[in-house]
Amino acid sequence: MQQFLIKNLIFSVIIAIGSFCIRQFTGLIMPFPETWFIIVFFFIINSLSYWLMLKSIGERAALLVQQFMKSMLIKFFSIIGSIAVYSYVNKKGLKPFVITLLAFYFIFLIFEVIALMKLLKTDNHEPE
Repeated sequence: MQQFLIKNLIFSVIIAIGSFCIRQFTGLIMPFPETWFIIVFFFIINSLSYWLMLKSIGERAALLVQQFMKSMLIKFFSIIGSIAVYSYVNKKGLKPFVITLLAFYFIFLIFEVIALMKLLKTDNHEPE
């Protein structure tokens, strides 16, 4: 678990630097303060879902699919909730926020699936 947290943190920092560079050098308008919220949001959600899946593998490997679906459902409702809160607070910048949120969702989803595939390939599935 500690290795995943470190990799997730490094990945989040790389994404943050990349989004900063995109904003600075391309002139693409992104909600800059909200971008940091989105990155922290997905760091926490990915860490939590990975921990749940790691725990389920330790108990019974067949629970992995069930835990993956639960984590996807949690992410979905968390994203919908954050969009609802943001739309209530700031209606003006909702479209860029939603586009950025969905882009980061897919980026972090790819990272999480790769990490899970590596976890399943290892012989030792015990939580660290």
